Amino acid sequence: MAESRKNVSLLLATVDRHCARQETVSRRVIIYQVATFVLTFITYMLYHANRKVIGVVKQVWNENCTSSYPEESPYHNTSNWCDWPPFDGNNADELLGTMDLCFLSSYAVCMFISGYVAERSNLRLYLSVGMFLAGFFNLFLGLAYWFDMHSFAYFLVFNILAGAFQATGWPAVVALMGNWFGRSKRGFIMGAWNVHTSVGNMFGSFIAGLFVQEAWGLSFAVPAVIMMVFSVAVLLFVAPHPTDVGLPDPNAGGRRSRASASDSERRRLLDVADEDDSGSVSNKPLEDGASVTSRVSAAAAASSVSDYLDNVSNSSHNSNNSHNSNNSNSSHNSHNNSNNSHISSDRSTTERNARAVSLRTALEIPGVLMFSLALFFIKFVNYVFMFWLPKYIHSATLLEGSVGAAVGPFLTGLVADHFGWEKVFLMLMGSSVLAIGCLLHLTWKEARRSCSCCRR
Repeated sequence: MAESRKNVSLLLATVDRHCARQETVSRRVIIYQVATFVLTFITYMLYHANRKVIGVVKQVWNENCTSSYPEESPYHNTSNWCDWPPFDGNNADELLGTMDLCFLSSYAVCMFISGYVAERSNLRLYLSVGMFLAGFFNLFLGLAYWFDMHSFAYFLVFNILAGAFQATGWPAVVALMGNWFGRSKRGFIMGAWNVHTSVGNMFGSFIAGLFVQEAWGLSFAVPAVIMMVFSVAVLLFVAPHPTDVGLPDPNAGGRRSRASASDSERRRLLDVADEDDSGSVSNKPLEDGASVTSRVSAAAAASSVSDYLDNVSNSSHNSNNSHNSNNSNSSHNSHNNSNNSHISSDRSTTERNARAVSLRTALEIPGVLMFSLALFFIKFVNYVFMFWLPKYIHSATLLEGSVGAAVGPFLTGLVADHFGWEKVFLMLMGSSVLAIGCLLHLTWKEARRSCSCCRR
């Protein structure tokens, strides 16, 4: 079993050997699933906590000094005496906006690279290194407070680097969750797990708010150090894939059942074709009135994204399995037992690499572009709130919309598992209509208040 544990840390491999002697396979699977859920939840929570800090610190980098410090303001000649240069001029909002633009641009570009690399590397090493460096560069933004740094280039460069390594989080944690959890109850599990973004926003706002008025450098430093320390836990305790610790792949059963169902459907269609005396297949009516062609088209239309990926990598899997089978048949019996774990590990690694898809293949998956466009508009609003709302509404620094954002994914997963995704879209449409109604009501109240002030 030593070879099958080569992708995990020495500490985890040692613990797993002891656990394998004490626990059943099913119990070991549950232990690893819980551990993966908790580790990835905390990991991406810390990613978001560090991402949130700059939105809170903006309020002290550039603020209204007269209203914030009314007793001290008469002793200063300018209204921006308390601001942190270079954000103390009339172009402060432009500079802060440029920092946000560069951060998100770096994050978006590196996300493509990150997803490609994550699928082809050891997720444990990739995530721990990316997590450490994301915290490391965020720490340098905080060090500007003690180093008395006032160069805009300094803030811009380290903000870009922080954004680049923030992109290492999402592809890695999603891949880990996908490796360990099958398709059963995935909506509920992923919905509960996705609360980490909102919890991270609240945690980041809370930590940053504790220090922002006294020493804003600590607002960056504390979450960054916590993130760097936790990256060591990821390095030690994350198992990238069940097969790395000698456990069955939870997604393998789904692929086999779909393949079996596909074979059954194919045989049934061939039987129907054989019964046709004229030899015409496409126009032969079935029992429910549908033609063979329409039945095949319907089956193809009902295939999911995972089915699509299985079909893309099917030829690679077959060739790899055939190669391994031929090698094992030609080997002497005396070497079979000693090489068994090595062959199993290599096969699982080869199959996972074969399932890694290119950008072109990903774009060809049905629904990817549509959902990407929808997520674009969601993120557009989300990051406006996250980066700029605390600057103008100080009382909303801690919670804002994070509570609602935490409840949303949980309810979405619950509804998807019990009622299907059609009901999820109805729920989202209803929520959108309700949000628009509330916004119109607030706009109407604000307009009436402005009119009443003008009359006075």
